[in-house]
Amino acid sequence: MTDHIKVLFIEANRSWLAKTDRLADLEQIVLPIGLMYLSASLKKSFQNKIETKIINLVLECKNNTDLDEILMSFKPDLVGIRGMSIYKEAYDEVANKVKHYYPAAFVVGGGPIATTTPDLALNNHNVDCIAIGEAEETIVELVEYIKKGKDIADIQGIAYRNKGDVRFTESRPLEENLDKISFPDYEAIDLSRYSHVMTYGYNRRKQAVIVSSRGCPYKCIYCHNIHGKKWRSRSSDNVYQEIKYLHDQYRIVDFYFVDDNVNLDYNRMTDICDLIIASRMKINIYFANGVRGDILDSRLIDKMSEAGVIWMTFALETASPR
Repeated sequence: MTDHIKVLFIEANRSWLAKTDRLADLEQIVLPIGLMYLSASLKKSFQNKIETKIINLVLECKNNTDLDEILMSFKPDLVGIRGMSIYKEAYDEVANKVKHYYPAAFVVGGGPIATTTPDLALNNHNVDCIAIGEAEETIVELVEYIKKGKDIADIQGIAYRNKGDVRFTESRPLEENLDKISFPDYEAIDLSRYSHVMTYGYNRRKQAVIVSSRGCPYKCIYCHNIHGKKWRSRSSDNVYQEIKYLHDQYRIVDFYFVDDNVNLDYNRMTDICDLIIASRMKINIYFANGVRGDILDSRLIDKMSEAGVIWMTFALETASPR
């Protein structure tokens, strides 16, 4: 394999709102933020020795031949497929096409399907291995091992087949210091295409997705456990610096927070708002994935409003007369 590696990330999804062509314009499509984090991690580690590209099937592969043309044009050495169990058909289709055109390409499965149902994610023999859990470090190590032609068995946080058997390696510890992780790679996507589709805020404008924390300490029986049950957060300044960079560099004014529990730390949330207010940026902030109502008070709500919050979704875990 050459010293220069080409990595193609694919969001293997299907329409979930627009089930007919007549409703296609109403499909909600958001940035593939998880894959953008992986791309940024690779570029930080390999600099100009790596080229990455991110494709969203729903947005960029509307015809059966679109993905074929992208594969033949890009010629990837490694393909990372983010999948969900409800889109298993698309996940398999991508893996099969990659191996059809490039049998030597290394195919990595990831996303919720790999973390929650690893056996299902690995039952397609065109998937060489899966990355379980958060994979910013895992993807770097996979590229390093592939470049050097070594065995992948020592990489933490993956599963692979060995003579027909599925082998799980040691679990990878969750990153405690989220400020160490590079900001998502907006250069790996065509941001203009995402500006013309329905976003989390049900509008059509440039958008940015912010993940300011990972995990949640609560144990609601219906919720996922992809990021663990320990809440880990980025510092208020780190979150602010990402918002400021995206606002200044790309003129983005719509920011969608997708944390599982964005306001768990009252003081951190207050500090983020204070930094935005002091900057005088005029932005719109959406807490699209829910905030805890029992942590809010009138002081914080007023501060959020002043910072630009225009949308809050409340998660109703329990009900009581109060």
